[in-house]
Amino acid sequence: MIARTLVSVAALSLISPVSTYATQFNFEQSQPQDNLQTVQIFSQRGRSKTIKKFREKLDLTEEQATQVEAIQTRYRAANEKSYQELRKAREELRSLLTNNANPNQLRQKHIVVQSLQQKIGNNHFEAILAVREILTPEQRQKMAEIMAQQEG
Repeated sequence: MIARTLVSVAALSLISPVSTYATQFNFEQSQPQDNLQTVQIFSQRGRSKTIKKFREKLDLTEEQATQVEAIQTRYRAANEKSYQELRKAREELRSLLTNNANPNQLRQKHIVVQSLQQKIGNNHFEAILAVREILTPEQRQKMAEIMAQQEG
């Protein structure tokens, strides 16, 4: 009886992380598929909204706002390919999780997903550094405060 209970607990402890991971991917898959036109429209709206927020909160000059927009455009374009690769890698991982893939295949695909996420994160950080370079010390302080509020 104790052995059966231990086996059940061990099986659940192995299944739980995988089902959580699969649930995450099923949630992402349930999101509506974005077509290029919709992405471009929302991307434009988001860009102008971000610039407006920066302008208001950091009191940017017109020149600074133009520079921030250029930085945002450049880094967004650089990440586009990585986002597409990440979507594909997540779909492949989801497929491997639902099929009878061996653990090593799953680990390898998970490493690919993590690597792409890291690449996108690094690119985002570089964009922040680029924006930081055009700000005054007072604006940098405000930006740090805003970022701290967003993290909280």
